[in-house]
Amino acid sequence: VFYTPMKYIRLTKEQLEAGRGIPLNHSLVPRKAKIAGNFLPLIPIGKESYTDDQLERLRQGDLVSCFGGCFHQLGVRNPLTIPGGKLNLVHRVESLAMDEGRYQLGLIVGASDISPEDWFLICHFVDDQVMPGTLMYESCLQTLKILMLRLGWVIPKGRLGPQPLQGVMTTLRCRGQVLPSTRKVKYALHVREVGYRPDAYIIADAIIYSDEKAIVEITDIGLTIPELTETEAQSLWNSAVVNENELLEFTTGDVGETFSGIFRSLTDQGRYVARLPRPPYQFLTSIREASGKIGKMAIGTKAVSEYQLVPGAWYWEEGGGQFPFALLLEHGLQTCGWLAAYMGSALAANESLFFRNLDGKANWLRPVHQGTGRLQTEVCCVNVVRGNGMILQEFDFLIRDDEGPIYKGSSRFGFFSLDALNQQKGLGNRHQTTHGDQAELTGKKHLSSDPSVSKVLSMVDDISRIDLKGGKYHLGYISGNKYLHAQEWFFHAHFKDDPVMPGSLGLQGLWQLLEVYARNIWGESVVLEPRYSDSLTHSWTYRGQVKKVNKVCTFELDIKLLDSSQLLIEAEGYLSVDDLLIYKVEGFAIQGRSSHR
Repeated sequence: VFYTPMKYIRLTKEQLEAGRGIPLNHSLVPRKAKIAGNFLPLIPIGKESYTDDQLERLRQGDLVSCFGGCFHQLGVRNPLTIPGGKLNLVHRVESLAMDEGRYQLGLIVGASDISPEDWFLICHFVDDQVMPGTLMYESCLQTLKILMLRLGWVIPKGRLGPQPLQGVMTTLRCRGQVLPSTRKVKYALHVREVGYRPDAYIIADAIIYSDEKAIVEITDIGLTIPELTETEAQSLWNSAVVNENELLEFTTGDVGETFSGIFRSLTDQGRYVARLPRPPYQFLTSIREASGKIGKMAIGTKAVSEYQLVPGAWYWEEGGGQFPFALLLEHGLQTCGWLAAYMGSALAANESLFFRNLDGKANWLRPVHQGTGRLQTEVCCVNVVRGNGMILQEFDFLIRDDEGPIYKGSSRFGFFSLDALNQQKGLGNRHQTTHGDQAELTGKKHLSSDPSVSKVLSMVDDISRIDLKGGKYHLGYISGNKYLHAQEWFFHAHFKDDPVMPGSLGLQGLWQLLEVYARNIWGESVVLEPRYSDSLTHSWTYRGQVKKVNKVCTFELDIKLLDSSQLLIEAEGYLSVDDLLIYKVEGFAIQGRSSHR
């Protein structure tokens, strides 16, 4: 049953032609956006557009030719898509992005070309040719259906397709016309709600443009796909070896229930089994592939993981619109950690073993921007050494997205007894740092009080010294501190029953220190970013841990290269905890560029 109160008024031809359209500054009054259920796009979505030919392929059921190779894995044959024939009303999609729109939940803009010979103009009306408002609404529905398909909500022909969402009142305002003289109509749909309740559904507001003039406003266009629940939608795509719920079981739940139960004998004995970090520091969504025998440590064992980047997630603001370095590194290293567990490493000893990253080297090739979609990491075990109650493993890894490689390297890990960890003596004494005259800090000394500094990933509370001629290479030196407390969020996240600060956050702190030094030299107007290069390798070495009982982390950088003409700085970094040197980093480089370029 549809309740459709309508209001009509009589207008002269002159009044129709003088219509001003929809005043955009008064339309689409912002309302609260909503994500229902555990909604995430089932496949990566970037900023996209689709041509006339791509949409024609879509009408024929060829989703791969329209949306890309990621739809090869879809388990639906003969999919229900969008109408053709006389109801071919959307000719192309000019833009689609899930982090845009009035509510930052998605914006899709469909378009169609208008000809005086179009059938709907000829028959509506004989002596007053205008596009029917019902077909404008149908065009909005088709545009929204294209978005639903791109989200991965695909069902086969023969099932009931997208239906109007019951209980949602759609409001329509018409303040203009599509005439034989019109050349193009656009349908801009701003997603306001999306998710599962429990069936997949979407609600959007629309503005229709006739040759760039806004003529129709529609609020609360709602569609749902009956009986397409979150579980069924995931099953259409989920060819994963391990899904997100199973990963969460490994990070927070019963380890004995994971990896086909190979650790059950250990957990029944009360033995500790090393885990991955848990939210909010878990950066794996699924394991797509795993090769090699489960429970066997063997060179050549491989895994492929994915992480779904969430539009609007906390880390975008922390990274200034980019995925922060520490989190990118974590995604790669957590895949190594999962593969180490898959190989049954904890089974190789008669006591509880704790998992630690020891060192690594990598090349950072390009940034990860919001809208990337999903990251994918390929990992291969290249070495295993056992002896003296320890297990050492080395992995090669490559992080990529749909556009290609992002970050690649290798890293060594170790499984250690608690006694071995407690006997760590750090990296020894570092070189004697040469100091010149302490420079005046042009920025804030106490970064923790600066509202412009990120809070979640902020690892440097204050700057203790900056020296433009000091350090190992007499090119500059800077140091800063973080004052620790047992309630730090990262102790809870990393790891369950084994709280230590992630090494990646220590590296993040050294990046932050390098940014402070660069700004002190070049000023606030210079845009700073890491030096992305296939030839510039950075490395890290860990020989200790930061625990709840520790009080102070001290970060230090020796400037190794300073080229102000190229706005380039390279540094070596050190992290000490309560005066014990435990981290060393080489090859960290930051690149500046003028904000006026």
